[in-house]
Amino acid sequence: MLDKLSQREKILLIVAVTLIIAAVYYFYIYKPLVVNVQKLEEKKINLENQVETGRMYVSKVPDLRKEYARLQEARREKAQKFIDLSILELLIDVREYARENNVILSRFSPAETNKNISMNIGIDGDYEQLCWFFLDMMNWRGPFEFRELNMKGQDENLSASLNVLFLKYNGSNGGGQ
Repeated sequence: MLDKLSQREKILLIVAVTLIIAAVYYFYIYKPLVVNVQKLEEKKINLENQVETGRMYVSKVPDLRKEYARLQEARREKAQKFIDLSILELLIDVREYARENNVILSRFSPAETNKNISMNIGIDGDYEQLCWFFLDMMNWRGPFEFRELNMKGQDENLSASLNVLFLKYNGSNGGGQ
């Protein structure tokens, strides 16, 4: 059959077959490989970024360990300041804050558990005296939180009723919780 074709037809047939083979190669082999290579290059860039981020974190580890050790030491020092405070010592502190700020301590009602001491405290004074009293309590020597604060009064005379929770020291965790 190829013998009957002219030289021109044979050349045209060879060119057509070559173009078909080239098109098949391009669309079914080369183009998918190029897309796959691009995906792999993007993945490589992402992995390089992750490695660089990891190296950055690893470089910070010695500083973080030093900071952690410093914070642990500070926590131990602070914990030693409030080990085993009793209800009596807390009453003395509250009474001293009240005396220093000319506030009348009208009620001190504590309740103790293994983890904390809950105190209902009643105080009377003017606005400025109560503010100074609360500021002094902010510098208290142990971990505590104000649970409730109610104030009422007229003119210069104010009464405050507050519930304070003092967290006791627990030797196993280095702080009161």
